[in-house]
Amino acid sequence: MLSKPLVLWSLVFIVIGAVMTSLSRAETDTPDKEPLGLVDAARVTLQGAQEHYKTGHATAEDVYRWSKRTADAEHAAGIDSAYTDHLKRMRALESYLTMASDQGAISGFEVSAANYYVAEAISQSVQ
Repeated sequence: MLSKPLVLWSLVFIVIGAVMTSLSRAETDTPDKEPLGLVDAARVTLQGAQEHYKTGHATAEDVYRWSKRTADAEHAAGIDSAYTDHLKRMRALESYLTMASDQGAISGFEVSAANYYVAEAISQSVQ
């Protein structure tokens, strides 16, 4: 089983590689394609964070952070549903954490953090 720091460093290297690839493409592609490279990198990393969270190798904060980064990248690329999709993901995370807290599997502070994630996502989705 991989240690949490090793998994997090792996994610960092994946993101750095994706960003470097995106930057090298920016030199040859038209500027309006650059945000799509960020979107792709953020989506892949979000998916990885979600999968690692399910196995206990990432935190809810990791999922939130990459969902937010994905939404920011999508918004910059002109994807209208970016923040609405982020809100849906945060509501699902909040629901999961509330259920886990009710069962005594996690502490209440994680639910409070999820409440913050949802409130922030709501404020962004109405802008």
